[in-house]
Amino acid sequence: MLTPWLLIQRSLLYHWRSNVAIALGVAAATAVLSGALMVGDSMRGSLRALTLDRLASVDQLILSEGFFREELAEDLSKLEAGKKHYDQIVPVIFFPGGTVENEGGLARSSSVTVIGANQEFVELDVPDSWPKSPQTQSPQAMPTGENVAINQALADDLGITAADVEAGNVTLTLRIPKRDQLPSDSSLGKKDDLIESLVGLQVDFILPNRGLGRFGLHPSQADPLNIYVPIELLQDALARTVLKHKPSTQQANMLLLSSKSDTLVPADVTRQLRDSMRPALEDLGLIMKRASLSFESSTRNAGSSDDAVTEAVFDYWAVSSERLVMNQSVATAIEEAFPDAKPVFTYLANDIRVADPDDPDDPDEEAKEEGGIPFSMVASIDFDGSFLPVSSISGDPIEALNANEIVLNQWAADDLGAKVGDKIELTFFEPESKGGQQVERHATFTLADIAKLVEPQKPPVVRRRGKLKPAVYRERPTLANDMQLTPDVPGLTDADSIENWDLPFETADKIRPQDDDYWTSYRTTPKAFVSLSAGQDLWNSRFGRVTGFRIPVAAGDRSEIEQRLSAALIQANAATGLELVDIKRRGLEASAGSTPFDVLFLALSMFVIGAALILVTLLFRLALQQRATELGVLAAVGIGPSALRKSFMIEMLCVAAAGVWLGVQMGVGYAAIMVYGLTTWWVGAISRPFLKLHISVTSLAVGLVVSLLICAATIFWSLRSMRKQSATRLLAGQWEDSSDAAKEKRRSRWPVWTLGIIAVGLSVLATTLAGEAQAGAFMGAGFLMLAALLMFVLQWLK
Repeated sequence: MLTPWLLIQRSLLYHWRSNVAIALGVAAATAVLSGALMVGDSMRGSLRALTLDRLASVDQLILSEGFFREELAEDLSKLEAGKKHYDQIVPVIFFPGGTVENEGGLARSSSVTVIGANQEFVELDVPDSWPKSPQTQSPQAMPTGENVAINQALADDLGITAADVEAGNVTLTLRIPKRDQLPSDSSLGKKDDLIESLVGLQVDFILPNRGLGRFGLHPSQADPLNIYVPIELLQDALARTVLKHKPSTQQANMLLLSSKSDTLVPADVTRQLRDSMRPALEDLGLIMKRASLSFESSTRNAGSSDDAVTEAVFDYWAVSSERLVMNQSVATAIEEAFPDAKPVFTYLANDIRVADPDDPDDPDEEAKEEGGIPFSMVASIDFDGSFLPVSSISGDPIEALNANEIVLNQWAADDLGAKVGDKIELTFFEPESKGGQQVERHATFTLADIAKLVEPQKPPVVRRRGKLKPAVYRERPTLANDMQLTPDVPGLTDADSIENWDLPFETADKIRPQDDDYWTSYRTTPKAFVSLSAGQDLWNSRFGRVTGFRIPVAAGDRSEIEQRLSAALIQANAATGLELVDIKRRGLEASAGSTPFDVLFLALSMFVIGAALILVTLLFRLALQQRATELGVLAAVGIGPSALRKSFMIEMLCVAAAGVWLGVQMGVGYAAIMVYGLTTWWVGAISRPFLKLHISVTSLAVGLVVSLLICAATIFWSLRSMRKQSATRLLAGQWEDSSDAAKEKRRSRWPVWTLGIIAVGLSVLATTLAGEAQAGAFMGAGFLMLAALLMFVLQWLK
């Protein structure tokens, strides 16, 4: 008995030639579709492998805009999160913009990544990536002394071979940018001498371009140019050994964190480590010191003996920034943690003078050459009578200043012969230089009062390690004697005289003898005061608007203040320059990319896929037309149209399934050919041959299922015309009559013209677009034109 399944089985065998042709067409479409998905997998997988190789066992980083103590690594490893979740925390010095010259040749490489590290850095590398020592066959030790290592990419760029290194003929000159405390764009920042050179560096060995041999912070297919320098050598060259500590401590600007787990560090662990961090203030680029001034007076008792009485003139915690001006987010965090803290903004005035009463806004240039006080500190602070008020020469506290008022200390007022009510002109550089050029500005104020200033009997003395021996006074000093209102500025506040100031502009020809005498007696004590708002309006910049804070000693001792400040800055995520970066997670997210590579390759393969699907459709239709008589016989013996369509649908699905299965296997080969082509013939498309074949089960499954669904839809669309066919017509070998064909031909003209017009319109529109939009418009126009032409050829053949 002829059952439906037996009919399907015998039909498959009898029409094997046409079924093979259909299966091969399906296989071609499936191969391109699944292959494009696997090329996308290969791109993502290769980028992921590059990230994992580039970072080796480094999971996270702690970066700083400045430098911090190496001991911070040990402090973090003692935290609960550090002990539980991290295997190593290694300090390094990292510079991304060095220049290396080969002293034996004329080669020079720029944009070189300079890594200053110790032996712990080697232990972070993946196994077998660090070169082996010829003697012990264990990983080569990190170079010491003035020896360095370079990676293969830098060696190739400099024309250095392994034979040159073994012969000891390679010496390099390394130039790195100095990390000056003051930004070069600020008014006091250096404009030259910004490069530190290390000469005569001997190359010990060359690292291969894998593992830490291609370590870098930014994901890139290109191999970075790396040089590995002993961290002690960089610390000595950059003066990053802090002598004020006993014992002295070394500094770094990056910590490399290696997790104990093979998986990514969980977000809650990262948050726990960040929240529990309590770096010292100097690690955050802040300086805190106790600013105090006391005076010993003598009182005569009835017994005619002198008793010394010590009076505190002022006593507070002074907090300032190593970069002179404090970042606004840091200042905000300090104000929130200590509401009683008083902000101060001290600035250097080039000249202070009594303004010309006839025309204060346009003083006579010749008169400006004399009669003013050069290079003076001006402190902007609010006199509100609360914390540390400043006294007038009359002994009364100075009242709050208006925005247009100024206070001179007694020395400055006497030097200028100024009196209350006079117009005082300040001349200063703008806080940000423009194109390396200093721009002078002027501001005029009304002298509101004169602050009392006491001359010391013995002036302050700068001791070793930058410590200052306080002055000795014969009479009680005043709050205007506070030299701590000026933050520490290297090359200025530590100079023996004004003539020795290390500033980016000339000062010697303007200094008078009395100015040097003032420096000897009072050093950085401000000569003038304006309101905080006035100073911030004049000297505000992108670097900040505060140079320091005065915190009452009643707020706590040093350790309490440091802990509160550190906690407040970490919790507020203030821009202290110390940042915990989940570098491996970021790198893996970047490797996934915002570009869907599989969709991109599918789009590039769309013409091939479309052509294959059209071929499959034509083969299905051809098979139906060739078997019209057979279908007519089956219909004549009583098999209904529905059963016929079902039988043929199952038969063709079996053929399609075989073609899809074959196509998935062919897709692997297609992807392999594409990857090979991108790493050899078309390597310029991906910058370097990093691509490796990666095959995922997901892509195989998606390619198989999608191809099968497309084939099923194509078969169903081809069989829909069977509903109109009669057994008589099928027995005559006719699939459609001439009248139906004529009607279909007339109906199909409109899609041809419509698609052609849209394609032309998209082509014209593409000329006005750019980038991906233009590429998409041109690709869409080409696809529509191809479809229109294929439909036209189909009509012509009919």
